[in-house]
Amino acid sequence: MPSAQVKMTFARGEDLVKALKALPPAVFRRVARAANAKAMRPVVQKAKSLAARRSGLLRRSIGIKTKLYPKKLVVATVVGARANVMQETVDPVTKQRRRQIPSKYAHLVEYGHRVARKGTTLLRSGETLKAGRRRARLEKRKLGVAAGFVPAKPFMRPAFDGLVPTITAVLRAEYAAAIEREHARSIKRLEKLKGKA
Repeated sequence: MPSAQVKMTFARGEDLVKALKALPPAVFRRVARAANAKAMRPVVQKAKSLAARRSGLLRRSIGIKTKLYPKKLVVATVVGARANVMQETVDPVTKQRRRQIPSKYAHLVEYGHRVARKGTTLLRSGETLKAGRRRARLEKRKLGVAAGFVPAKPFMRPAFDGLVPTITAVLRAEYAAAIEREHARSIKRLEKLKGKA
């Protein structure tokens, strides 16, 4: 998965933080998952529309995963190629089966990469190999000779960069609405308990 880490903090969000700290951990988890998933859906849609298309597998693999740390009030939401999406294909020439896993090659599409010809050792420009451990290790690996460069076709970074104001607005609105809902629910529960007593 292309690794670009972005940390977002809200300016003048002290009241929001106080309200989130007051929520029970189970409620915080529910609120945070729902709010972050809703805020990141446009990023997923945009990334899918920008992703390079060969088989369509990379597009299908783009999704959202959220990890919560309620004690620290930290919510980490990852948008990228999911690891559980894969497809088996058969090479029409060699008739060999290949497993394509987008999470293993999404970063190559995002940032570009060198192409290597198989069978020879990859050397840096002007480097020669002397006998020894390094030569044996490189010959064993058979890395290949640089045969070109595949240009980057970014899809994650442009998707995120174009939607930062939207993400921030949706997160603020969703957290505020969820806090109001939870407050209303707790008032109803208290009234219900008073009615029984």
